[in-house]
Amino acid sequence: MARIFISYRRSLSRYAAEMLHRFCVRRFGRQFVFFDTETIRPGESFPDRISQALMDCEVFLPLISPGWLEVQDENGLRLHQPGDWVRHEVATVLGRNRACPLGSTNPVLVIPLVEVGASMPTSDQLPEELKSLAIQNAVSFHNPRDLDLIVPAIDEHLGTPPMGKFGMRALRQRPDLSRRNQYRFRYAQTQDDLLPFVELSDAETTIAEANPGLSGPQRWKLYEQWCQWTAIDERIPWYDPANRVRSFAILDQKQPDETWLPIGVSIVLPLSMNGARHLRLMRRSDHTFSEKRNAATLQSDDFVRGPSDRLLLDTWIIRQRSSTTGIPSSRVSRVDHHQWGVALILRHVAEFWDPDSKTLITFLCEPDNPKIAMMLNDLLFFEENRNAVSGNLFVLKFPLDEDKYGEEDREEISRVIENIRYVRSLLEP
Repeated sequence: MARIFISYRRSLSRYAAEMLHRFCVRRFGRQFVFFDTETIRPGESFPDRISQALMDCEVFLPLISPGWLEVQDENGLRLHQPGDWVRHEVATVLGRNRACPLGSTNPVLVIPLVEVGASMPTSDQLPEELKSLAIQNAVSFHNPRDLDLIVPAIDEHLGTPPMGKFGMRALRQRPDLSRRNQYRFRYAQTQDDLLPFVELSDAETTIAEANPGLSGPQRWKLYEQWCQWTAIDERIPWYDPANRVRSFAILDQKQPDETWLPIGVSIVLPLSMNGARHLRLMRRSDHTFSEKRNAATLQSDDFVRGPSDRLLLDTWIIRQRSSTTGIPSSRVSRVDHHQWGVALILRHVAEFWDPDSKTLITFLCEPDNPKIAMMLNDLLFFEENRNAVSGNLFVLKFPLDEDKYGEEDREEISRVIENIRYVRSLLEP
C-alpha cells in the first residue's frame, strides 16, 4: 500500500512532481509512494486506483504551482468544477481529516509544497470543500534540498522507519532501548493468538490481492496448518502447552491501562530443500512450467521443524486495530513502533539462524507486485527465477559472494547481520 500520495497538475508541475517522486522514493522506498504515471499499470482503472490510493494514503503532498488557482477550460476555473481531478484529490483527503473525531490525530498529514513563483492560496480563493487547505503549514519547494524539511514530519507521522516488507533500509536500524518496557515479543501459543495475524493480513491490500479468496476462516485454517507443520513435536497439536511454534511472532505494545495490544506480526517459515525448490521455477524440457507454488500452496514436507538455512519471510506488518467509538472494529491503522518492529523481524530471523554459526543462509521474499519487485532489487536482493504463480522470487545469500556484491553492499548487509546478533540478546521470549 502506497502511504505517500503526490498530487499535481500535469500541465503545470510535471517536472517538479517527478523531482518530488524521486526524492520520496530514495527517502521512503518506492512501494510507499503513489505517483500516477509510475504506480498505475497499463490496463488498470485510473479512477479506481486514484480513489483507492486517496483513501489509503497517510501523507498527502499537493504541489502548488504558478497558475494552480487560475487553470481553466471552456467551463471555467478547473478547481471549481466537481469533475476536476486535482480538486477531487484535495477534497477527498481533507474530507477524511474532517471526519476524524475532535481531538484525535488526523489520518492524513497534508503538506502543501509551494513552487517558485507561486503562493499559498487563501481560503476565500478556494471552493468550500477545499478551504481548509489554506490553513495547512506549507513548505517552499525551490530545489530538492528544500524537501529535507518535510522528512521529520513525515517520519513522525508514519513511524520511523516506514513499516512493511522486509528491507535493507529498515533492518539496519536498532531499537530505542529507552522504550523497551513498552514493547514485548512473544510467539503464538494458542488458537486465539492467530487472530492478529488473520486480521492484519486480511487488511493488508497487497497480501489480500496476492491470494484472492483467501481471507477470514480460510486464512485462519492456512495459518493453523503452518503452525502444525512447523511445531517442534508433530505428534501433538501445535497449541498444546507441551508443544512450541516459533514461526508466528507477535509484537505487543503496552497500553495506558497496562494491557498489551498486538501491533505487529511476523511470519518466518523454515523451509526444507524441497520447499525452497518449489518456490523456484521448474522448467521442463518442453519449456513449460511445473511444480509451481507460492507460500499459500506449500505442503507439510516443504517445512522443517527447527533450524533451517532457507527462511521464507512471508509477512511483516506493523498496524493496530483502532476504533473511534469504543466498539471493537476491524479497522486498522499504522503505528509508530520506535524501531521495535524492526527488532521483531531481526529477532525472529535469529530464532532460526545464528549468524555466528557461519552456516550459509538464504532469505526468500515472495513479492506481491512489480512495485515490490523493484523495491527488493533496490534492497540488494537478487532475482533468482520466474515463478508463474507467485511472481519473481528474490534471494539474499549469506556469507556474501564478493563477485556478486560490491564493497558498499557488503557493508550494508553486514550491518544487518550485526543487528541480528544485537537483538538476539535483547528480545528473549
